[in-house]
Amino acid sequence: MNFFDLECQKPAQNDLLFGLCDDQDGTKAYTNTDNSSRWVT
Repeated sequence: MNFFDLECQKPAQNDLLFGLCDDQDGTKAYTNTDNSSRWVT
């Protein structure tokens, strides 16, 4: 993962609570604010 690569970046988020999800299916990991059961722990 290269956080300096623009393709790996997304706009700033102002949510107080969010999690990171990784579906392990070859797609990119992503942030999520509404389903904490999917968050990587």
